Order: sequence, then structure tokens, then C-alpha cells
Amino acid sequence: MLFLKEIPSVPQQRHGNRWILPNLSNNKITDIEEGTFEGAAGVNELILTGNRLENVHFRMLTGLSGLRTLMLRSNRIGCVSNSSFTGLSSVRLLSLYDNQITSMTPGAFDTLHSLSTL
Repeated sequence: MLFLKEIPSVPQQRHGNRWILPNLSNNKITDIEEGTFEGAAGVNELILTGNRLENVHFRMLTGLSGLRTLMLRSNRIGCVSNSSFTGLSSVRLLSLYDNQITSMTPGAFDTLHSLSTL
């Protein structure tokens, strides 16, 4: 079982005027602890495809206020609540394809004001 908090540091890279995190796909990540992304407001893209995330709680993404692309495809996410994406109003693309979603709270995407692709 790997928690993202166990990775000592997640380096951010500058690409033009955007900050990006390394691709975190296929790392068997099961959870992301609150505070992992504090100070990462300049990050535009987060790729967590092919991990073992079972839920998305709003505190796990705190600090990513500038995020525009969130790739959560091919995880084990079973529920999306109305607080899952709180604070991510800049997200334009959200990928939840190939998860095990069995329930979704009404208003689950209401805080994603810029969302254009789901």
C-alpha cells in the first residue's frame, strides 16, 4: 500500500508559464493525505491515472486552486460526493473514466465552474 505522503517530495517543473507535477500514473497510490499539495496553486495538471484511489475527498486536493486538468482515470473510485472537488473551480478537464463509481451525490460537480470536459 502506497500513500502519496510517503513520497519525500514531489518536484514541480516549470513549462512556459505553467507549473506541472511529474506524471504520477501507475504508482499504486491508494490515498493522498491532506496537505500534500499545499503551496501548489500554480500547478495546472495532475495525472493520477492507473492508481488505486478508492475515493476523492476534498482535502486531498487542497492547494491546487489553479488546476485545469485532473486525470483520475482507471482507479477504484466508487463514490463522488458534493465536496470531492471543492476549491477546484479552474478545472476544465476531469477524467473519471474506468472507475467503479456506484454513487454520486447530487451537485458533485457544482464547484467545478470552468468544467468543459468530463
